[in-house]
Amino acid sequence: MTDRAARLALVTRPADDAEDIVALLRDRGIGVVLSPMMRVVHRNRDIDDDAARAQAVLFTSRNGVRAFCATCGRRDVPVLTVGDSTARLAADSGFRSVESAGGDSAALARLAVERLTPAGGPLLHAAGETVAGPLSDILSDAGFQVIRRSVYAAEPVDTLSPAAVEALSGGGLDFVLLFSPRTARLFGERIREAGLESCLRRATAVCLSPAVAAATEGGNWAGRAVAARPTTEALFEALDASCRASEDRG
Repeated sequence: MTDRAARLALVTRPADDAEDIVALLRDRGIGVVLSPMMRVVHRNRDIDDDAARAQAVLFTSRNGVRAFCATCGRRDVPVLTVGDSTARLAADSGFRSVESAGGDSAALARLAVERLTPAGGPLLHAAGETVAGPLSDILSDAGFQVIRRSVYAAEPVDTLSPAAVEALSGGGLDFVLLFSPRTARLFGERIREAGLESCLRRATAVCLSPAVAAATEGGNWAGRAVAARPTTEALFEALDASCRASEDRG
C-alpha cells in the first residue's frame, strides 16, 4: 500500500492562485511541486467609467479581482463572483458587498438574474482575454447589458518547471491538479515537448470538471478523478476518493 505521506502532487496554477491548494494538499500529507502553465499579466485599462455606471461587477476568477484592483479604486460597487475563493479575495480587497455563486460561470449568471434586474444598469465583467463559459450569453438572453473588459491576460509558459521535470523523470508523481481545459491542453503540450509522456503512467489527472477531463484525453494517465462540481471542495473530494481507492487496491 502506498503511504499517503509519500505521495506527490503537481499544481499547474499560477503561484498567486496556488496558495490555498498547496495548503490543502499539505494538510493531507501530500507533497507539492509547482509548475504553472500560465503567467498572469495585468492590462492597465481605464475602467473607472465602466465601474461607475455598472450596477454590479462580475468576477469569474481571482485574477480578475487582482487586475481590477490594480487599475480601479472603486470598492463600493456590488460584486458577484463565480466561487467562494474569488469572493474571499474580493472581500479582503475591500469590496463592501460580495456574494458567491459557489459554482461555474453558468451559476454566476443565474445568481445575477436572481439578484439583479436589467433596468438597474449594465453589468461589468472584469475578465481575462480568454473567456470560457456561457455567462454573457445567459445574461444577454435575460435582457442584461454586459460590459466585458479584459483586465488581464493568462499567457502560456514555455516549459515545465525544473522541479516538475525532476518529479516526472523520477516516476514519483502521483497527481496532477488541472483547473481548466486550457491548462490541461497546455500541460499535455509541455509534456510532449519534454518527451515525458511515459512518465505519467502512475499519475492521476485530478480535474475540476468533465470539460477539463476531456482535454486530458490521449495522455498516458494512470487514471482520472473528476470533481462532481466545479469547486475546490469538490476537486479535493475527488482527490480523496482517488487516494482511498489506491489504498484499497494496495
